[in-house]
Amino acid sequence: MHAYCERCGHEVEGVYRRPVHRKWAKFYFLLPIPFLPVVPMMASDFIICLPGIMVYLLGVGPVLGILRDPPHCSDCGAIARAHPAVSAA
Repeated sequence: MHAYCERCGHEVEGVYRRPVHRKWAKFYFLLPIPFLPVVPMMASDFIICLPGIMVYLLGVGPVLGILRDPPHCSDCGAIARAHPAVSAA
């Protein structure tokens, strides 16, 4: 990904700090799809399923943090933004 580093002053290759985690974080939101037909039964089970759903929902915050992490400059490590010419188009 090409990005503009303000510290370096030129276009650099933008890298993410945890690229493997970013790839798997995108699948985190697809995990409950197979369970959609049985959600009413899962919501009525107060011993196993309801706490499991709560634990899953607690994980949404860290996953969103991984996905919202901006790219960094591969040279100096500063936060890199989208290139100004690209964002103006």
